[in-house]
Amino acid sequence: MPTIIEFIKNGKDQGLTDDQILQEIIKQHPEKGRAFNEALKKKFSPTSILQEIIRQNSSPQKKEDQFKIIKEAKERIEALKKETEQKTSSIPVIEEKNQWQEENFPFSEKPKAKNQILDEFLKRKLASEGEKEEEKEEIISEKISPKNEVIKSLPRKKGFFRRFLIRLFIFVFVLGVLGGISLWLWFFVLKPPFATSCSGDSNCSQGYICKSEKCVEVPPKCLSDQDCPENLVCENEACKEKQASLVVSDPLFLMESTSALEISSLQEIKSLLTQKSQEWINADNFRRISFLDKTTKKEIGLKDFLNAMSINITDSFLQKFEDNFTFFIYSQIQGNRVGFVLKIKNYEGMETLLKVKEPTMANDFTPIFELVSGQKPLSKTGLFKDASSVKNYTGPNFRYKVLASQDLGCYYLSSNKDYFIFTTSWKSMEKLITKLGISK
Repeated sequence: MPTIIEFIKNGKDQGLTDDQILQEIIKQHPEKGRAFNEALKKKFSPTSILQEIIRQNSSPQKKEDQFKIIKEAKERIEALKKETEQKTSSIPVIEEKNQWQEENFPFSEKPKAKNQILDEFLKRKLASEGEKEEEKEEIISEKISPKNEVIKSLPRKKGFFRRFLIRLFIFVFVLGVLGGISLWLWFFVLKPPFATSCSGDSNCSQGYICKSEKCVEVPPKCLSDQDCPENLVCENEACKEKQASLVVSDPLFLMESTSALEISSLQEIKSLLTQKSQEWINADNFRRISFLDKTTKKEIGLKDFLNAMSINITDSFLQKFEDNFTFFIYSQIQGNRVGFVLKIKNYEGMETLLKVKEPTMANDFTPIFELVSGQKPLSKTGLFKDASSVKNYTGPNFRYKVLASQDLGCYYLSSNKDYFIFTTSWKSMEKLITKLGISK
């Protein structure tokens, strides 16, 4: 058990005030608390009382002096008692009691305990003899709290780590409650009835549609695409399904420009080509023409193109080529010329099929020649010739047949087992051979 000096020091280390330390001493030692309370009533501060106790315990008087002072005080008290008894012997009991109360208890209506009376009397006697205030407090403190007296330790405050854990637990608990309330509001109040997946709009609540196997809300009105769910666009202030973009395949050779024509039916191809083939193009330039179906969102293939142009080609012949093709318009001095390039899929028997096709080729491809012939008459008689037999021509051999003046005819080439070229002029054939890198 700590001494009173250690008790006071520990209390200050724990952050207790002087008043709290003094009250704890009074609580643990009620028999000595009366003297402290009396000192407090006389306007002595808790700090001065504690300082006096510390001073007395650090430099106490000699025990002989203490005993001497106490003995003299007791002798004075006994003498005073005798003197009082003599004065009050002839006074009635009631008056004696009142005199005793008036003389000894001027500040209280009821008699005080014997020890308290002695303490007060001792204080008054010492004060009348001119004792210093410090000596009075020293005598009182020494009487009620002798040196090295052992008292209980003050209760220790809870550790910082324990207080931190308690506060952390409260914070996490409150946060969890708020999170649970938020999730409940989100899933059961703000969002539609929960559905893990959907296969169609019928699986979703009213006002929701099925997108990417999830129900998404469709706003009743929109101002921009940002107001609509993913894959929907804002049209006429309403969210509608986003149309898939039309993608044009890569051409089989590089050209200076491309025109992608969207069509609703194959019957539109011929009229659109007639219009495009009459447009002005920079001389010696190629322009690609591709056709995109608005309904299927796909590019028109070779078979559909030939059917739309009413060109008679057998299935056995078409099976030799890939369905992807590149149709072009070439600009030269004599006017625009048209043609197409195919990717050969199966070269076996190709030359034989082409030779068999030559007698009817000019007639079969008449719709192609009409795109650029205008009012010129076409001579469809005669035979196909080899370009290699033409004087001063040194390039790869191709087959040709002249149909009209100003470089207009039927020209085709099957070379390197890669490409099949069909065009309507000698000059465009030479340019294509160069662009495709075809050698002899």
